[in-house]
Amino acid sequence: LMDIALANKNYWLWVGLPLIAYGALIEVLQSFTPYRSFSFWDWVADSLGVFALWWIIKRYKNVRTS
Repeated sequence: LMDIALANKNYWLWVGLPLIAYGALIEVLQSFTPYRSFSFWDWVADSLGVFALWWIIKRYKNVRTS
């Protein structure tokens, strides 16, 4: 939804970095809850999802404009 709402903005500034920061915040907050813990690799997986979205959007826009 962020990508659709901010379609004309810079992806990394308005979508990518905030989503990566949000994933890190969730991991940090999990360390303060019982039965949950901080997981660096879970945050890496979240970040890879953001990169995958960027790659898919980039490929789709190139196909659509061709």
